[in-house]
Amino acid sequence: MAKFLVYALQGIIVLLCLNCQQTIAAEKAAFYLNDENNKQHPVLNHIEMLEIPSGEFMMGSHDVMFAKPAHAVKVAAFKLSKNEITYELYDIFVKSTGYDTPMDSWGRGKQPVTNVSWYDAQLFIKWLNHVIRPEKPYRLPTEAEWEYAARAGTQTAYWWGNHTGRNRANCSDCANPWYRQTVPVGTFAANPFGLNDTSGNVYEWVQDCWNNHYEQAPQDASARLTGNCKYRVIRGGCWFFNHKEIASASRTWNTATKRDSTIGFRLAQD
Repeated sequence: MAKFLVYALQGIIVLLCLNCQQTIAAEKAAFYLNDENNKQHPVLNHIEMLEIPSGEFMMGSHDVMFAKPAHAVKVAAFKLSKNEITYELYDIFVKSTGYDTPMDSWGRGKQPVTNVSWYDAQLFIKWLNHVIRPEKPYRLPTEAEWEYAARAGTQTAYWWGNHTGRNRANCSDCANPWYRQTVPVGTFAANPFGLNDTSGNVYEWVQDCWNNHYEQAPQDASARLTGNCKYRVIRGGCWFFNHKEIASASRTWNTATKRDSTIGFRLAQD
């Protein structure tokens, strides 16, 4: 009986500690929610949103697994962050709220943040919208928006052409000085829309649920929220995999709770 009481008491203490941690994080977040100077908040120094013009494009490819059928999609104008979210930006969120600090393997600063799940990205965005109170809320891009912006008016395998070339992107066989590690955002040339690292460096979470085909996919660039929503789409390829993964039409998935050194994200706005 005494041993049972000891275990029960230990359990209560653990629960109390967890509640204390959650309360502290909430209080830290509330401090920023009540900040009257949000327009000068330091996170704004790390976000550059680019205008992506409206248009229509052929999404997918008849030659790429999971990207069939190729189909026409109309896209309204929207904004997308020039760069993938960096550690230096994400760390402001962590410091402000007490949320989990993501691991890094090659430094922080201008490196793209990794080891963040789809849910982590959503919490970061929720916090950012409370802090900045933008006229148009930040969000993840839809998969169609992402591909439209990555192609930037092209229909070739990559935005620069049909061959990987040299020093165009960060992947395992992309012929650059780095091998299987992330590089600081903006290391390579931007695409015609001005976006960095839409091919390679890290995969990027988008809003959509996973489907292994484009049958009955939206034609208005909205997110596809049917299918297997336990898994979310990731786009763009990464440092660990080869050139096939960084093609504009290439797509794959991961569990929404997965934190991995190959996955990050970028922001979108209407």
